[in-house]
Amino acid sequence: MQQYLTLDFAIVAAYLLLTLVVGLITGRGIKTMKDYVIGDRKRLTTPVLVATYFATVVGAGTVVGSVEKIFAGGIIWVCAGLGAAFERMLIA
Repeated sequence: MQQYLTLDFAIVAAYLLLTLVVGLITGRGIKTMKDYVIGDRKRLTTPVLVATYFATVVGAGTVVGSVEKIFAGGIIWVCAGLGAAFERMLIA
């Protein structure tokens, strides 16, 4: 059993080390936050980045939880959900 734990640890450590090396090599030319976010791609506009942020913040758990609360609590949860959406727009 101890042998498998060592092999598993070695695989995970090698993957993390490889990820670190690739990240350091490819990240040498990054000077600004815009370079980090979109790189040389000029097609990524602000609305695309905002949509990406929303997709990251709002996950399946949020959607399922919201539907359950609306079903159980009624229209007041719709208003609360819209308030949260406006809050996220202000943050973005």
